[in-house]
Amino acid sequence: MFKPEPPHGNMISDLPDELVQLILHFLPHSFIIQHAVLISKQFLQAALSNGLFVHIRQGRELPHRLLQKLYKATVLNNVISLEIYHQDRKKVSFAGFSSPNFKHLTRLRLKSVYLSLDHVKCIMQSGNVQKLRELDLSENYEIGANSMQYIYEAKLDELESLDLNGCRIGKEGLKLLLLGRNRSLEQDHQVLHSSSSSSSNTSSQWFLKNLTHLNLADNELYDEGATLIANRCFPHLTHLNLAQNYISHDGVDAITMNAAANFKSLRKLTLDRYNDNHVLSPISVNWVRLNRVFDGTESKRVETSVRYLTSMPCFENAQIISLNENSITDEGLLEILDRSKNVTDLSLAKNLFTIQGAKSIGSATNLNKLTRLDLSRNSMMSNEGIRSILKNPSLRNLTTLILNESRSSQEDYMLLFNCPYLSNLTQLDICFVTRFSKAGVKALGSSPYLTKLTALHMDGTITCDEASCFAHHCKSLQNLKLLSLGSCFLGEQEESILKNSLYLQNVTSLNTFTYIERD
Repeated sequence: MFKPEPPHGNMISDLPDELVQLILHFLPHSFIIQHAVLISKQFLQAALSNGLFVHIRQGRELPHRLLQKLYKATVLNNVISLEIYHQDRKKVSFAGFSSPNFKHLTRLRLKSVYLSLDHVKCIMQSGNVQKLRELDLSENYEIGANSMQYIYEAKLDELESLDLNGCRIGKEGLKLLLLGRNRSLEQDHQVLHSSSSSSSNTSSQWFLKNLTHLNLADNELYDEGATLIANRCFPHLTHLNLAQNYISHDGVDAITMNAAANFKSLRKLTLDRYNDNHVLSPISVNWVRLNRVFDGTESKRVETSVRYLTSMPCFENAQIISLNENSITDEGLLEILDRSKNVTDLSLAKNLFTIQGAKSIGSATNLNKLTRLDLSRNSMMSNEGIRSILKNPSLRNLTTLILNESRSSQEDYMLLFNCPYLSNLTQLDICFVTRFSKAGVKALGSSPYLTKLTALHMDGTITCDEASCFAHHCKSLQNLKLLSLGSCFLGEQEESILKNSLYLQNVTSLNTFTYIERD
């Protein structure tokens, strides 16, 4: 570190202000705070004129004394973003959060820092949260339901993103967040509709009216919580996550039936009932995801719920639709296919489709944009189900096809290997679908339509003899980078043959692990 010198002979002080601003633009904010502000008065003033970001990540202890310095530091008097992630219990203190350093704060992320009711009260009553556009208090499971009252009272009118994932606020906490302590849902409806002649009556009195992202996953909300959400107007909400809240038919129906009126801008809806290890890449597209939500004990009820779901404004424009494990029948599938006009990623694993469902997919005319299709664990693949699906030229753009545990004959899968509509596939998953003979693996390896494959999962489908045959007859699969042959009970000799195959030289990941158990 060096001290500023007189202007003469010091080129640092001769830099144009525009250049200093440009230099700071490319420097990490932590470096600016710790080092750049000490270079010269010019650098200090330039830093203070910009909004600063303070990020404190896991592994860095925050004793009380250090936090007090953070609150009082002159260089931080223009902080617009404060992030503290994954701190140890009782290491974080918010007693000085009322510091004027945070009066311009627009983003506050306090993820997994063991927030308590007193912490939330201190932050919300500090006078520094009125400009917040993003508030992330996720994974603070000790926050308590009553802390939501302080968020409600803070009236965060400019808030656009609220993340309370894993805070376990429960139904009572949600009521406090949406309605406050002294208002019932019925009273709230009366207030909201008392001036129905005004088109903006709802938005003018609703302090979360500007929300675009709301994450309330894993909060034990149940159907009552979903109904509370469904009856509030979120005119700008594009992303709603209510996963892992044990929401069933009633809650889903409440959300979907009120979507047209209260969620006009919704593009991404997640309502998985339980924790699901399958996580799609976080990309900014229209997304409808309700895995394991519907109860198959009442098939007519499932069909009604699917009908409500497909009538949502966001469904027709959805690009990613995930409805795994919902006991959806052929009738529900037909509703989904008719309304999925823009879908690019469709997951329908483990439902109750029959051959009629397969025929519906085979005759669907609006799947031209589809690039990923997951039909795993569906019995419709037997009894010529695959043949029905392969007749659809709309599948020409498919790059990923997942049929794991969708059992059928080897002959049907040999037809799949030679389907001209699958020539763009880069990933094929056919684990535990059948037992391939040497003729089957030869058909796969010599397919003229699977030459673009880079990932092939076929666990539990061949034995040692077929593995050796595959290694010598996979000329069409020279672009493979990932090959999974788990649970095929291959020995060292077969592994060596595969690794030394002339056609598998591009494979960088070879899995031959034998699973003892599988779900």
